[in-house]
Amino acid sequence: LMGGEKKEIAIHYNNIATSYQNMGDYKRALMYSKKALRTLENSFDKNDSDIAIFNDNLAYIYTALGDYKKALLHYNKALSIRKKILGINNA
Repeated sequence: LMGGEKKEIAIHYNNIATSYQNMGDYKRALMYSKKALRTLENSFDKNDSDIAIFNDNLAYIYTALGDYKKALLHYNKALSIRKKILGINNA
């Protein structure tokens, strides 16, 4: 698959995760959210803005599951990517 096609697949995984999340099935949401993030990370620059968004989504699911350490890990990854994109070093 080409890069754009892989991004579309990742977006679909993320949409499925969001649906499970909305139904309160956070374990399935976690599974699809991880697939979405892996698909992007294996295909795009680590500082892609969608990778930041998907890390935020994964962090939200971990928060809902009560795994705050993993949530913080992913929130911090998302923040780091956004800071790189915006050219902010120490904000």
